[in-house]
Amino acid sequence: MRKSPPIDKQKITLSITYIYASWLVLQIFLTKFGLDALHTTRFLDTVAAVVHRPFVYRALVPTLVRSLSTMIPHGATDPLENALYQPEILPTHATPWGIQYVWFALLAWGCFIGFAYCIRWLTRYFYPAYSPHILDFGVPLAALFALPLFFRHFNFVYDPATILLFPLALVCLLQERYLLYVLILALCALNKETSVLLIPAFVVHARSRGMKTVPMIALAALQLAICLGIYKYISISMADRPGVPMEIQIFKYNLMLPIKQPYAFVWLLCVGSFFIYFASRDWKTKPPFLRHSLVFMLIPHTAMLIVVGCLDEIRIFYEVYAVTVLLMTPTLVGFVRDVTGASDEPRTPTNTPVPADTPG
Repeated sequence: MRKSPPIDKQKITLSITYIYASWLVLQIFLTKFGLDALHTTRFLDTVAAVVHRPFVYRALVPTLVRSLSTMIPHGATDPLENALYQPEILPTHATPWGIQYVWFALLAWGCFIGFAYCIRWLTRYFYPAYSPHILDFGVPLAALFALPLFFRHFNFVYDPATILLFPLALVCLLQERYLLYVLILALCALNKETSVLLIPAFVVHARSRGMKTVPMIALAALQLAICLGIYKYISISMADRPGVPMEIQIFKYNLMLPIKQPYAFVWLLCVGSFFIYFASRDWKTKPPFLRHSLVFMLIPHTAMLIVVGCLDEIRIFYEVYAVTVLLMTPTLVGFVRDVTGASDEPRTPTNTPVPADTPG
């Protein structure tokens, strides 16, 4: 008789920890300002794809929620809805959102869990010299529990997918699973038009692997065509929705932020300074892929956000969150080591990462 494989208690502990930590973050995400805080992006209208442009262009999660809600026979999900739609499990609302809310909560929960595993894989890839408790628990949990810092203004249904898909794309890229990377890129484009920010990371990776210029440019152009093609298709399909495709915020909002909303401006400066300090300290000792990717993703992203974004909504930086966290890791590890007196962790990272196991 064949013996069953031994139970890996460490993996079980890891999974339970990520699941529970992600559930705590989900509770804060659903409670803090909620999903109905902005009248132009109310939850049920977002799922039905009748909200204002450009929010209606972020179609991935609403499409998934609608599909899950309609393709399962009526009544079959009643036990799931009755079990989860409880105030002690999911934050409830004055207007019941039904099974669509339950499906969204489960999708968002899965995104947070997947994000933790992606951060674990990326940490193990770039910093293999760190001890397992740092690689498996310290960095992923710190990245998870820092997310509520970004829940300050509004939360949108596409935010959890953004948090997951960008680091997942980096994992596929570094594993050189290019077809899967392109699929994730397409999902990013369905989720949000900022998917083009993955292309600089691809170029940085391609250059580091010695790819010739012509094929590299051709592949980057193909990715750009995918992103623009998906955006164009969605924008044409949703042309009859209210609102405008792009709203200029630089003059009426961002330049007036220090005067009209000084507390929001101070919050932006404090959170931004924290991330910038720890990410940039000992800059040249940190992995080149992370350094170059952050620079070439952050510069165009910030320039665009100054014009069309609201800068105090720091959730608009989810696209570069994972790369920033990974750049902060050596500095934070060194800081914790100095405070606690631990001496088993290297102060600076190795710049020659070794392939790690696949996430999980």
